[in-house]
Amino acid sequence: MTVSSTQAHLDLKLARWVDLKGMTGHSPVPGQREVSIDLADLERGATMQIVVDLEFNNHPLGHYRVASGTLRWTDANSGSPRTQELDFIMEFTADAARFSAPVDPKVASAAQVSLVSRTVEKTIMGLKTMAITTAQAVQDLQRTQALLVSEGRTSEAREVTLAMQAIQRGDTGGAEKTLMGAVVQLDQGKTSGS
Repeated sequence: MTVSSTQAHLDLKLARWVDLKGMTGHSPVPGQREVSIDLADLERGATMQIVVDLEFNNHPLGHYRVASGTLRWTDANSGSPRTQELDFIMEFTADAARFSAPVDPKVASAAQVSLVSRTVEKTIMGLKTMAITTAQAVQDLQRTQALLVSEGRTSEAREVTLAMQAIQRGDTGGAEKTLMGAVVQLDQGKTSGS
């Protein structure tokens, strides 16, 4: 694989009436309006998906900017810096058929993977604090593994399998390290292209 972009960075600024509930690779602070995260290097043929979970108060109908941002990276081939301005516009509507439309499968898949990452983090914390038993951790991880397989994330699913095996051997420290590696991979939001 050839790296095509490096030093990627995303700056995101939310409208004052928008709340950030979650974001791939970032744990939001209540009331946070600006987010700045470093992104992983990207290989040629791969894509990156960042899920941003927003919450809106009641809002008048129409099209409104919910966030704006800037994506910066370095083109690995030329070494030159690149910038892309981002504008997130959303339509607020009273048309039940429009807001009840099926979710885009790509968005649903990316959101599911982001949720899996948060679940793995909770399992790690539960093991560290002994808030969950090893049997509960294995049960949580079995569900997580099935979701990862269904989303085509076989590398991360293998990591979860290794962690479950470590837990069953009594090696919770090894399991935590393996799971943290899986979380990092999931939080990078990268998927292979074809």
